[in-house]
Amino acid sequence: METPLDPLLKFEARVRGYLNVAGGYVSLLVLRLLLGYEYFTSGLTKFNGSNWFGSVEFPFPFSVLPVEANWFLATWFELVGAALLIIGLATRYVAASLIVITLVAIYAAHLPEVAEVIDGERVWRSVSIGSIGEFFDGYRISERCADGYCTGNYKLPVIYLFMFVPLLLSGGGRLAVDRWLGKLLGK
Repeated sequence: METPLDPLLKFEARVRGYLNVAGGYVSLLVLRLLLGYEYFTSGLTKFNGSNWFGSVEFPFPFSVLPVEANWFLATWFELVGAALLIIGLATRYVAASLIVITLVAIYAAHLPEVAEVIDGERVWRSVSIGSIGEFFDGYRISERCADGYCTGNYKLPVIYLFMFVPLLLSGGGRLAVDRWLGKLLGK
């Protein structure tokens, strides 16, 4: 005997089935397109701008590279990586590379900073985070600066890191060149 809820439950099951199929095609594509756009615009800004990497501290092993090499690597990994993400080619490798770039960027440019005057020039350097409150003070989209101290602004890069996880674990999805190449090569 059918209950009054059975038609609604059948409808919900049908909708859920359609959403599951659509999700297999769309969810990873949306992540790829959004991250690809963000990293491409970041790379394009570097490509068209002047090198400001001389004013930041990089973690090892990037700290041993010349500033120009870091600028070149960041610019081209962002531009080429973004293009590859958008089409879904080498998605897992690109995601891993951009995760590294993002972690370096958080360390070098998005953590709280303090200004020091060195040889008459104001230089910003990252400061160690002494408390959990100071740590979360930097979890914002745009930094606040006052009296030679800036809170940091690593919220967006952290969000990007979490967005990369499904791409790193699952690849580019059904609408990716990776998948089509896999089918073509029988893998």
